[in-house]
Amino acid sequence: MLFNFGAIIGLASLDSHYNANTSTLAVRLENNTTNTLLKKKRNMSITKESELVGMKKASEAVALTLKEMRKFAKPGMTTKELDNYGGQILNDMGAKSAPYLTYGFPGWTCISINNEFCHGIPSDKKILDEGDLINIDVSAELDGFWSDNGESFVLESDVNQHQKLIEASKQILHKYKRWGSHF
Repeated sequence: MLFNFGAIIGLASLDSHYNANTSTLAVRLENNTTNTLLKKKRNMSITKESELVGMKKASEAVALTLKEMRKFAKPGMTTKELDNYGGQILNDMGAKSAPYLTYGFPGWTCISINNEFCHGIPSDKKILDEGDLINIDVSAELDGFWSDNGESFVLESDVNQHQKLIEASKQILHKYKRWGSHF
């Protein structure tokens, strides 16, 4: 039986509204990792049940970490505190931060606030405020399988009117899901 990563990665995600995005990112991450760390292994398809189980476990670790980080985020905490919390969850699940493992990223996860484009570096100087638009990207390796998931959300009350941007992004994502995986 042959499975394509893009088709199955969302099955394990606890946060289902980002499944299509997760699939695309996971394939890209696996491809980058394959090219840099596992040069002999070029196959990006799952051919055994054990590989499907491994991919699901990696995806579950990433999805749970993202879900728990979102719940943990509070005004007044630093992005480094939030990142360390996410790193501990990954560690407790036996997973390793993919950005740290792959290229020495100075955090366990990527956390962007407000106008930061993406892949923000966690810092003791960045303090979360109510109404911030926060994007968390969690990427991890677990037993040789790689997964990635990200989510944007408004911290507590939407005092800065960011929710409209999130809703527009969700509409675009759902439109993509209806088209399938043809880009």
